[in-house]
Amino acid sequence: MSFPLTDLSTANSLEEQIYRTALELQTRELAVEEENRPDNTQIVFDTEANTVDITVTLDTNLTVDDGNAVISVVPYLP
Repeated sequence: MSFPLTDLSTANSLEEQIYRTALELQTRELAVEEENRPDNTQIVFDTEANTVDITVTLDTNLTVDDGNAVISVVPYLP
């Protein structure tokens, strides 16, 4: 199954970039074969309220560098 990539460069605002990034994550998740498909991104549209709820769950690594906490996201998509 093939899905088109989202063009983040045409977003008009930070909010639009967040929305498009969530769509891209979900699209790439759907491209993974079903038996190994992650379900880390949920996008729920409320057409009556004209809103979208986006939930993304990402694994992270926490390290300390010179006394500062550094959080990095673990890649999960091919």
